[in-house]
Amino acid sequence: WAPNHVRNFIALARAGYYDGLVFERTVHLESEDAPGIKVDLIEAGCPLGTGQIGGGSIGYWLKPEFKPNLAHDEGIVGATHDSDPDTAACRFYITLCRAQSMDGNFTVFGQVTQGLEIARKIFSAPVRTDEEYPEGDRPVKPVVIRKVVIDATEVDKN
Repeated sequence: WAPNHVRNFIALARAGYYDGLVFERTVHLESEDAPGIKVDLIEAGCPLGTGQIGGGSIGYWLKPEFKPNLAHDEGIVGATHDSDPDTAACRFYITLCRAQSMDGNFTVFGQVTQGLEIARKIFSAPVRTDEEYPEGDRPVKPVVIRKVVIDATEVDKN
C-alpha cells in the first residue's frame, strides 16, 4: 500500500512513540450536497496531544503515497495530514464508516483486523468541541494509548 508510511509507523511503534499518547480527536462529517456521504473517524499520534494544525511534526514529513483506487472502508488506518498533503509523519486515523471522500486524498497504510469495537467506543465517548477543529471534537476524558504492538509475523507476510 504505502511502504514508507508502513515502515515509519512500525519504527515509531517499536520505539514506543505512541505509548502514552491520546486519541485527540473524533471527526463526524456529513455532506449536505450528497446524502449518505460521510466521514466518521478517530485520530491519534499528535506529539502535543491536540491534533492542532502544524502541531503534528516530530522533525520530518513523509511524502504522500496516495492510491486513488484504494477504498476508505471501515477500519482503514491512514496518515493524518494538514491542508498540505506533505505534512504527514506520526499522526494517524482509523475510519469508522465507508469514507469515500477520503479516497485518493490520504495515505492508507493499514487496516484494523481486531478490536474495531474499541475504536467505535472511543468515537462514541462524550466530547467537547475544540475551536481549532469545529468539525472535530476532543474526548472529554482522555483516551490514552497504553501500548502499540506490531505483529511481526503479519508484517513479514506483506
